[in-house]
Amino acid sequence: TVDFIDFPYRHVAVSPYQQKLRLAQNLANGGGLDYYLIGRLDNHEDRSGFAHIMEMFHYHAENEEEYRDRTSRANIAILHGADGNTGEYRGWFRFLSENHFLFDTIMMDVALERDWKKYDAIIVPDYEPISDAVCEKLDAFAAEGGTVIAVGRAAFRNDRYERRSDVALRSMGMERIRYVRSDMRSSYFKIKDKSRYPRLKDTELIYMDGLYIYADYADETEKHLGLIPPHHFGPPERCYYDQVTDEPGFTIHRYGKGRGVYIPWQPGQLFHRQGYINTIDFIADVLEHVLGLKPVKGNLPPMVEVTLFEQHHDRSLFMHLVNASGHFGVTFYKPITIHDIEVELPGLEKPQAVRSLVSKTELPFTWNSGSLHIKVPRLDLMEAIKIIY
Repeated sequence: TVDFIDFPYRHVAVSPYQQKLRLAQNLANGGGLDYYLIGRLDNHEDRSGFAHIMEMFHYHAENEEEYRDRTSRANIAILHGADGNTGEYRGWFRFLSENHFLFDTIMMDVALERDWKKYDAIIVPDYEPISDAVCEKLDAFAAEGGTVIAVGRAAFRNDRYERRSDVALRSMGMERIRYVRSDMRSSYFKIKDKSRYPRLKDTELIYMDGLYIYADYADETEKHLGLIPPHHFGPPERCYYDQVTDEPGFTIHRYGKGRGVYIPWQPGQLFHRQGYINTIDFIADVLEHVLGLKPVKGNLPPMVEVTLFEQHHDRSLFMHLVNASGHFGVTFYKPITIHDIEVELPGLEKPQAVRSLVSKTELPFTWNSGSLHIKVPRLDLMEAIKIIY
């Protein structure tokens, strides 16, 4: 965490709650603690963050052994890097974090070095310049049983930023890109089957803006939703849509033991810019109810971040809950205390005990058919929960 507002204003600190939140997020995501200040501690003229910084460093010192030798237990990964669409990536980051899917970010420059075997799905959020080697690795991941989710113009160019003449990701079941339309203002997707979209039970439409990729797909590629193309908007007695096409909102293509999922628009960038729940609820339903990817369940609000790590020295699991409810717009206030939290973790063995490192108490839990239910009486900024086997 950086103490000061900017180089020209190094004598005044940012919000103390922002600093404490950053350190909690570092610990929760497998990092360490770092406090950066220009000058000296003893004569610093804005000491508003000192108490919060000291509290986090003292907590880490008391629990230092617990923060060693950990590996993320995330089952989803997002590819990102210097040449990626940052808006699309940030939107997908929020889709996953606010719906409590466990995920890692893999940077593109080390993508070939990383082992992807632990993941159920890899998301490529409108990342255009992708090398042939990474494309081949993505297709191999799908062929071996994984799910590759490609968004927008993913892999439309090679790593030299040259436009490809053919489709690089064979797992998508796409035969040809007809054209890319950049202005889709006043367009929607019609939901044809409501059974797999429980978050959208009271709407028939997904709104869409930005670009759309018109493509030809293999016969065996499943098309989902129907595009309502741009049309006049205004008074309902004069302006309305009269066409629902077969152009899809997303597709699914069986590939080897796995599948390729293609989203021919930019839901992440749209959500990053405008933030409507119509978009995030749609993506969450696709991930959970169409593709079968399991999030952490319970009564966690969207502003609580969840991470899960494995501790190799004793086979325990280490879950963090980070309360970001104090983050409002560009300002960081004190987070609101949340009471009586219930967390459900699927696919786990029955533990011997569940312990809070923050309150130093045993937490009540139940286990049923592979799902672990943990009750957390109180969450201030952070809870660190050790699941002991």
